[in-house]
Amino acid sequence: MKSVMLAAQSLSLGHRGVMVAGGFESMSNVPYYLPQARSGLRLGNGTVVDGIIHDGLWDVYNDHHMGICAEKCSSAYGISREAQDEHATKSYQRAALAWKKGHFDEETTPVEIPSRRGSPTTITKDEEYTDVRT
Repeated sequence: MKSVMLAAQSLSLGHRGVMVAGGFESMSNVPYYLPQARSGLRLGNGTVVDGIIHDGLWDVYNDHHMGICAEKCSSAYGISREAQDEHATKSYQRAALAWKKGHFDEETTPVEIPSRRGSPTTITKDEEYTDVRT
């Protein structure tokens, strides 16, 4: 998000005429927060806050977890768990077909991962869609 903000700022200030901004996130690297640490933790227990929940999966307007939002939505529109699972399975199947047909070939770049022993591993495609159980 910071790259988008900096690009917008450069454009609005006239420093640049054209900007390209992008980014990525890594949920597995989101830290835990220690809110009282800055002022000094005192004797006793401190609070540890999960950064994924706090910054990404919490609805600040209604003060509940996004999972609750999904439950409310499925209840309001009568979408069963079975229907959700069926939709997810079909989505994975469509992704597998798109990979098979080469729809993502021009959008992906192989990534080489060094190995401590032996030759490196090369990842050439997304692996998530292959991990579906019906």
